Amino acid sequence: SIVEVPEGMELRGIDFTVMRQHFHSIRGRVIDSTTGLPPPKASITISQRTITSGGSSSGGPRNYDPATGAFELPGVAPGQYGISALPNDGFFLGAPPVGTAWASTTVTVGESDVEDVVLTITVPLVITGRLNIEGSLPVTTSIDRLRVSLASATPSLTFFANLGAPVGADASFKLSAVAEGEFRVTMPGLPAG
Repeated sequence: SIVEVPEGMELRGIDFTVMRQHFHSIRGRVIDSTTGLPPPKASITISQRTITSGGSSSGGPRNYDPATGAFELPGVAPGQYGISALPNDGFFLGAPPVGTAWASTTVTVGESDVEDVVLTITVPLVITGRLNIEGSLPVTTSIDRLRVSLASATPSLTFFANLGAPVGADASFKLSAVAEGEFRVTMPGLPAG
């Protein structure tokens, strides 16, 4: 639960009722968009975000059947999750290497199992662009020290969706390994003004 604490105030008597949780399974299949068939190998990753924007994730081969592309993620508590698939048996702690094909989607687990999740593996998108600056940067900041970042607008989309790229001396940038979806564009570390 999110609790707002006004400035200079102390809050007391905040009670929580802990409900017994029922765990469910997420079932689906993985399809390779280039062949229309299940990949010979697949590593399924599940990631849950918390109200503090942190999250936990785990990955690896997950009850995957290469003959049908079917997978199952058992023992999942109710909540919102990001599910990703890589067409191999590896596991990345960040975005996959540039050019790696993968799939990602968001799943909400309620009071029952989630069925028929389809992860279609595709080669990720590449976004190129150029930074336009009104006025001039402070003398202490050069354009090639800036960075363009994308963060998923879907709270529980997997960590693969949080990407960044440096801005070149010519003000251009290139974001690779971008999944389809809605994103917030940010430029961390901009100088004041």
